[in-house]
Amino acid sequence: MLLNWAVLFDQLLRQDRRQRRHAFADPLERPEWRGRERVNRLLVYLIGRF
Repeated sequence: MLLNWAVLFDQLLRQDRRQRRHAFADPLERPEWRGRERVNRLLVYLIGRF
């Protein structure tokens, strides 16, 4: 089982290396942060009502 985790970790690192981004790119624009954008808009809307 430990070998499976090691192989998975190795594959994830390789995939991350392949997806190099521009040095000055905003890290919050990555796909894993896009769902939080909706939550932020909702919070701004709710705060703006008060």
